[in-house]
Amino acid sequence: MTLRAPGDTQLLFGTLLTQSEFVSGGGAEGGAAAGGVVDLTRDILARIPKLFNITDVEEKYPVQYYNSMNTVLRQEVIRYNRLLVVVRRTLAGVHAAAQGLAIMSAELEKCSDAFTKGIVPSVWASKSYPSMKPLGSYVSDLITRRCKQATLAPLVTSSTESMFI
Repeated sequence: MTLRAPGDTQLLFGTLLTQSEFVSGGGAEGGAAAGGVVDLTRDILARIPKLFNITDVEEKYPVQYYNSMNTVLRQEVIRYNRLLVVVRRTLAGVHAAAQGLAIMSAELEKCSDAFTKGIVPSVWASKSYPSMKPLGSYVSDLITRRCKQATLAPLVTSSTESMFI
C-alpha cells in the first residue's frame, strides 16, 4: 500500500486508533482507563492559562483606522478565549464524569475517548487553529501560544512605520 498524501497517512493512523480497544474494569472509577483520564484532565486543567481580559485589551489597544494590528490582536484574543472556554468546559466535564460525579454525555464520551487515544478532541479542533499534533504536544503548544500572544501585544503599539520602511 502506497500512501500518496498526508491525508492518507492521517486516515490510516486515525483508523488504527479507532480500532484499538480499551478494557476497563468495574471499579469505583471505571477502571484503569478512567483513572488515567482523571489524572490527565486534572493535569491539563492545572496547566491551561487564564482567559485574556477582553476589556483590558480593547482599552489598551483600541480599534483604529491607521492601526489594523489592534483589530487583528483583538480578534485573535477573542478566538483564543473561545477555544479556552471549550477546553476548560470539556476537561471539567470529562473529569467529573470519569469520577462518577456527572453524567457522561455523547460529547464528553468522545472527548474521553480522544484523551485515552492521545488525540485532540473534535470539539476542540472545531474551535482551534489548524494542528496535526497529538494531545500532549497540542496542549503544550496551546500554552506557548498564550504566552506569545501576551508578549506580542506590546509590539502592536510600537511604531509600525519603522517596520515597513
